[in-house]
Amino acid sequence: AASQYNVDTTDIILQGFSFGGRAALKFGLDHPAKFKALLLNTPAVQGVKDAVNGHTLYQFNYKNAGSLPIYITHGDQDILYTSPVDSVYERLVLNNAHVRLNRIVGIGHEIPVYKKMSDFLSFIDDQTTGGYDADIVRYYNPYRLCTSNLDGKVLIRNAGKKSISSLEMLYSINNSTPKSYTWTGSLGSFEHQIISLNAIKVPEGVDSLQVTVGKINGSFTDSFPRFNHFSDSFQVQNTALSLPQKETFDSDSALFKKGWYVAPKEFFLDLWQLDSTSRKSGDASIASFNSILVFDNSGRKSDLVSPTYDLGTISDAHVSFDLAYNYHKFTPPYFTADVVFADTLEILMVEGCGAKATSLFRKGGKDLATFSVPNLNSISLATDQSLPKDSNWKNITVNIPHPQASSGAYLIFRYISALGGSINLDNVVVSSGTVGIEEVSKIAGLKIYPNPAKDNISIESINSPLKSYTIRDLSGKTMVTGAFNGNSLNQINISTFAAGVYLLEIQSDKGRHIEKLIVR
Repeated sequence: AASQYNVDTTDIILQGFSFGGRAALKFGLDHPAKFKALLLNTPAVQGVKDAVNGHTLYQFNYKNAGSLPIYITHGDQDILYTSPVDSVYERLVLNNAHVRLNRIVGIGHEIPVYKKMSDFLSFIDDQTTGGYDADIVRYYNPYRLCTSNLDGKVLIRNAGKKSISSLEMLYSINNSTPKSYTWTGSLGSFEHQIISLNAIKVPEGVDSLQVTVGKINGSFTDSFPRFNHFSDSFQVQNTALSLPQKETFDSDSALFKKGWYVAPKEFFLDLWQLDSTSRKSGDASIASFNSILVFDNSGRKSDLVSPTYDLGTISDAHVSFDLAYNYHKFTPPYFTADVVFADTLEILMVEGCGAKATSLFRKGGKDLATFSVPNLNSISLATDQSLPKDSNWKNITVNIPHPQASSGAYLIFRYISALGGSINLDNVVVSSGTVGIEEVSKIAGLKIYPNPAKDNISIESINSPLKSYTIRDLSGKTMVTGAFNGNSLNQINISTFAAGVYLLEIQSDKGRHIEKLIVR
């Protein structure tokens, strides 16, 4: 270009749309001295993992963000890239970038017409908006509280010419009369600050917080109120629920209002959400799925969080649920060799207000699958989600240990991405005793005693020879397995088992028997 045209190398603007916008962000931050500004039209940053530099081979050099003006456009209908663009914008602000985000109403993944971004040329000459201008960039929402005090944190920045020494934040709960909190300090142009609001009293239940920029430096009004307001919902649960509790995820009621919630809300594909097309019973389940066809979100987690349960006096609590899961497998010619993409389900118990988390269950891929064969060679989002039939559902029971926290405990169903999986959960039951335990009896004349037991159990068969036995805990872990010696009376030593509930499975040539075994 320089050989054919007169190029002013001090006046080059690097522009890119979609993947070009992502490349322009990458190249511009790597070489800020080469460009006067960056114009990024819906930069196709490949998910939040990409935005936060989760890929070691493709990093955005955010530390150079303050070296040149950056103007970003994004259509409010382009939901695939909302979270990635917001995460990029947040990190640019945290590095004091001279950045403007122009979220344009009514457009999707496209370059907007010029009149929708006509302030771009004036912005690259003078990035400040003039006067006083404070922006709310992000509210760091806790989503779940087990206390009546909310300590909200708000990321703000100064986008104006004039320095800010005090900033009034008006906040309200459930659109009540606003209260005022004033931050004092020093913010120059494009500097940022994370403000902690005073402890806000909040009622139990589903609440919403509204935050608005008030007076600046005591008496001035924000001249550009585009990013002056923020609102989000959260949940307060001070009272633990008594057992038993059952959640069917039926679609006729809002999940959030029933004490459950989903976090983080990063990506609409792998997010837990109600699914009315696949369910064990009722009219919906809750589901998520991952695919190699969109973003590389491997390692990212989506948490389905339960209400808090009162487990203080219960020693044999457990959670049972209906599960349908399949993973993805590709064979040649799609790959040069067989490749498996298999997500993981982990269940954690979190005590009290989140001080201690204990993993109760963790399986993925073939170990978790309820389908006989994986989802093979899926090359479209339409076929990535496996639709379970009745035979593809499996009931799983997991033991819940006695929590140390007197304030109860809640459960997290954590879906960990490895870019391949389709999962549905239904009929989550948290209870104690024998509810949810599978008992199959096809062996006539079988005796198992004593039960409950402490040191040994005796197994006696009158009608048929026994082949083998397996004892598992309620997470599915095998504790002991072996073959019978052919005698009609057999003994199994369980003296090393921890107290709790186990499943004893016995095989014979006449069938299979599964029985709950209690160890004292």
